[in-house]
Amino acid sequence: MHPALVRTINSTQTCRIGAVLVGTTFWVLVNTFHDATITVEVPICFYNTDTTTISAPEKVRITLSGRRADLKALNFTQLAAHIDASTLKKSNTSIPSISSTPSIPTILSEKHLLLPRSIKLVNYYPTNLILSVQHKELAREESTGVPTDKLSQK
Repeated sequence: MHPALVRTINSTQTCRIGAVLVGTTFWVLVNTFHDATITVEVPICFYNTDTTTISAPEKVRITLSGRRADLKALNFTQLAAHIDASTLKKSNTSIPSISSTPSIPTILSEKHLLLPRSIKLVNYYPTNLILSVQHKELAREESTGVPTDKLSQK
């Protein structure tokens, strides 16, 4: 090898530049593939509420996990928990935590938050959402004392 080339390679400045390039490359790789978590409050929205009256908390605090780039791309202002009210039964309904017994169905999941597949719902708080569900036909029947089908015949 040429002596000037050997001196350039062994110089302190060349070693420093190489170290910065290797360190930056390592940092980018770790940040790209490392999962991050974020906790945000989102509103609870019910749909198919034509025949149902629901009393529930307005917001739920959720913890999401996913790649940092996917979490940054998520629009948190439009994120909400969407629950079908027609599937809820009458009375006080508890939506169990994700970490609860497997035999109890979990209602709040990634599909209710409309999340991309790369982002997972880790946890939510309150862990037991208490919902008061009243079907409108039953409420009308209870208040008048007359069955709903009798009211429709009049």
